[in-house]
Amino acid sequence: MPAPTTVQGFLELLRKSRLADPDRLEPYVLRLKAEAGLPNRPRELASQMLKDGLLTQFQARQLLKGRWRGFVFGKYRVLEQLGSGGVSSVFLCEHTLMRRHVAIKVLPAFRAQDASTVARFYREARASSSLNHPNIARAFDVDQEGQIHYIVMEYIDGSSLHDIVRRHGQMDVLRACNYIRQAAVGLQHIHENGLVHRDIKPGNLILDRQGVVRILDLGLARFYAGEGGPDNLTAQFDKGSMLGTADYIAPEQAMDLHAADIRADIYSLGATFYFLLAGQPPFEGKSITQKLVLHQMKAPEPVTVYRSEVPSELSAIIDRMLKKKPSERFQAPAEVVKALEPWTQNPLPPPPEVEMPRLCPAAMINKPAENLLQAFNLSGSGIRLRAAAGEAAAMGGSQKATPDAVRAAKDPLADTSETFLPVANPGDTSVEHPAAADTTTRAPHAAAPPTSPTESKRHPSRRVRAARKKLVAHRGRALSPMTLLVLVVASGLLAGLGSGLLVWSVTSHAAERPALNYSTAPEE
Repeated sequence: MPAPTTVQGFLELLRKSRLADPDRLEPYVLRLKAEAGLPNRPRELASQMLKDGLLTQFQARQLLKGRWRGFVFGKYRVLEQLGSGGVSSVFLCEHTLMRRHVAIKVLPAFRAQDASTVARFYREARASSSLNHPNIARAFDVDQEGQIHYIVMEYIDGSSLHDIVRRHGQMDVLRACNYIRQAAVGLQHIHENGLVHRDIKPGNLILDRQGVVRILDLGLARFYAGEGGPDNLTAQFDKGSMLGTADYIAPEQAMDLHAADIRADIYSLGATFYFLLAGQPPFEGKSITQKLVLHQMKAPEPVTVYRSEVPSELSAIIDRMLKKKPSERFQAPAEVVKALEPWTQNPLPPPPEVEMPRLCPAAMINKPAENLLQAFNLSGSGIRLRAAAGEAAAMGGSQKATPDAVRAAKDPLADTSETFLPVANPGDTSVEHPAAADTTTRAPHAAAPPTSPTESKRHPSRRVRAARKKLVAHRGRALSPMTLLVLVVASGLLAGLGSGLLVWSVTSHAAERPALNYSTAPEE
């Protein structure tokens, strides 16, 4: 439907969308008319409704684009978009009867045509629902509305560790130790329940307002033991694939997905620890292929190069977590917890409010209308507004603030490339979020290989696959300096690709890129 050009047209779309309760909307419109008259343009009315708590930013932007379908599905009303990836998006939603906030991960209809994508989606729901731990985000339900599959998850009001570091700089040593310890405790629970996460990174660790860290996004997790024996979905669909995030992927996981066990998660947690203290991942600024090579061949610079105050004993713990051979690392997350005890004896205060997301009045619960405008400028529970650091911190790749994020920070109703997946279609270019680099961290490969030189430049998956074959060919023995040089130089062709989340498959199935992460900044 075309974008509304009149205020009446905007109001008609709003009524059709079922976003606003008629018992509240109609008196509101009458009051505006009586006080100063309705604004002259749809954008002005949307801005007023945003301030008065009738619409969220996401809702207002979608209505201004003429989109009114899909805001309500099942028992839930869409409030905001929290993250977006190449396969799915996560929305903050409200239960229409209970008024409870949840995060809903949506798989759009056109993605549901791929069997491996659907299988991964339901495996994620099964993995999440099998876990019950204070350091792991919970999944409540999985359902289907028409052709739309969705997972209902716990909404966590907080920021990812990736966002916090990218926006506020290197983290205090004791805070970093405390947060990594909490993540390791959650990983131990995952390990004890027969799971491997396979995508631990700063964007998948979210810190709430009370200082509790939770592990997000089990989109790449697999069962390695349990009632039905090892999970065969990986063998069925993942053969010959690389799944993970280039900045944090363990060497053995890049070589062979089946070889990844809990020690691969410990490696990724060590790279995350490095990021918190150094302010950058171990191999910052390199192309995807270079990072894969370096994870195999070279130890990163000691974290003390960037933070001289880090104790040598703590630097040694990080070095051990990042050992190339799994047998030389800590063998279970509980060992990491034990090693960090000297720095985690005392409880920490809650994180500074400046690190937490700001609020949107329409997304708050049980706030009197007269207090909504005041609440917009205070802290409390609600939903984040877009920050200039970028949208969707679940991808992979160090990026500065995206143009969309900068525009949204200056103007809450700025036109952005956000996705509304419940009503998206394959031809809608807004569906593919621009390499949400941790927001989004897995770049989907083309369903069909490029056939023309132009396409080849646009989709360099062939080069990635070729580089991976070279790596696999040399697996188990050291690369010669000349071979390594050739690989690194050749990878320069990929430098423009960015360091997003990596799911380059050497088979023809569509690789999944999750968007479970609630944070809003790009990531390695």
